[in-house]
Amino acid sequence: MRRFATGVAIVTTAHEGRIHGFTANAFASVSVEPPTVLVCVNRVATAHRLISASQLFCVNILALEQRAL
Repeated sequence: MRRFATGVAIVTTAHEGRIHGFTANAFASVSVEPPTVLVCVNRVATAHRLISASQLFCVNILALEQRAL
């Protein structure tokens, strides 16, 4: 995380056997030790409901070669 200055972060979660994802507008590294990140999700967004239900999420930081995604 200490090398992440800026970029595109895709947040994913799994709910009822399906994978859901969104582009995070607000993502930041909070701490290197222990590894801690901050992701802001609007409470009215579907993603908020899905992450709250599953209690799991993954942050995927796209590489330059993945910009077409």
